[in-house]
Amino acid sequence: MLIPDDSYFRRMQAALSIRTRLELDALVFSSDVISVCYTRLAQLIVRERPEDLDNYSRVAAISDAWSVIDQVHVIRQIFQKNLAGRMGPMTSAWHASTEAATLLRNGMDHIAGNLTNLARRSGSPPPVLGALFIQQTIGGSIPVVKCLTLTAGQCTGGTSFNGPPIDSLDLVDRLVIEVQAFNHRFNLTTAVASLAPLLSAMAERVENDVNVALDEQQLSPAHDAAARAVIQTHGAIVTTLHFNGDDRVMTAAGG
Repeated sequence: MLIPDDSYFRRMQAALSIRTRLELDALVFSSDVISVCYTRLAQLIVRERPEDLDNYSRVAAISDAWSVIDQVHVIRQIFQKNLAGRMGPMTSAWHASTEAATLLRNGMDHIAGNLTNLARRSGSPPPVLGALFIQQTIGGSIPVVKCLTLTAGQCTGGTSFNGPPIDSLDLVDRLVIEVQAFNHRFNLTTAVASLAPLLSAMAERVENDVNVALDEQQLSPAHDAAARAVIQTHGAIVTTLHFNGDDRVMTAAGG
């Protein structure tokens, strides 16, 4: 996962304002979605015969790719609105390098207009929601490059849909996952790899700022302990309904 289980973002203190906790909680969940979806995409290329993917798996993969794009866009929006003018070097660099995710997301929001533009092109139109490229390079005395292209639909005409460029002078072990749609291209691999250290640095900075602020206030032991206490949350809620015989009396138990 991009955010480890022991990260401060998973054990936020009561001293944080409700707005800040909501903002950080959104970052955590978006990052978790990115982690899960990207991991599933990376596993596709290591299959013995990735070309045997059925239609369900193809659609699931493209759905995962778009989920990563959606959540990268969410994180970019949080940074842009809540850190306007206050982004540090790491945050600014990540925000700038992931602009394609927002451009793709905007393209998704205006599909009706994009259909008209695609229809005006000469030749066969590409799939509306683009193509997903997964490329794995295995270095060695005899390098191996495995490429998998999945299209979001059946309109596969045109020559603009190509996988990531292969540098024959630098065939090292690596994985590259990209999406191309609406005349924009987004490198999921770069975005995910650079997000992990950014979130780690942010968590460390937020925790340090909170502790410094609490130390400066010199609260009583009881109030200090209450402010530093971790807000406990539950990610799953199970409700069981019990029907008692013919009386149809219903009781609920939650956990």
